[in-house]
Amino acid sequence: MLGTIARAASRYALLVMAVWVLLAGVGNVAVPQLEHVVKEQSRAFFPTDSGATQAAQRMGKLFGDSDSNNIAYVVLEADRTLGEPDRAYYRALAERLRTQTPGVESVMDLWDDPAAAAVFESRDHKAAYLMARLSGQLGSSTATEPSLPCAGQSI
Repeated sequence: MLGTIARAASRYALLVMAVWVLLAGVGNVAVPQLEHVVKEQSRAFFPTDSGATQAAQRMGKLFGDSDSNNIAYVVLEADRTLGEPDRAYYRALAERLRTQTPGVESVMDLWDDPAAAAVFESRDHKAAYLMARLSGQLGSSTATEPSLPCAGQSI
């Protein structure tokens, strides 16, 4: 049985390929595009009543910040102790993310605050980070559109 199919496929190879190309084209037109389905059907990663989502929203409200749970951390790292040029770069990056990056709702840059700097810097003083709240709730189509690519270009 399989031998017969193999011989027929060999004999009519061009016809078999044409049928496969035709089926692929029909399937591409008939079946909805994956990007469209994801955009229309996406749901938040965390339920709106979950503790993580409620905590992120509460923290945003209490601190006059965004209530998004879509949070990204940007780490500044060097193989030496971070110095003043690194702080200047960090300040410029935070400002660029805050003012020139679509999809970034807020930036928490506490490394410049003497009272909080120790929390945002590694023990060996070779790394520091800032927290950025991006638009949309984590997992939603709003969250994936402009935020991360634009933030990546700013860095």
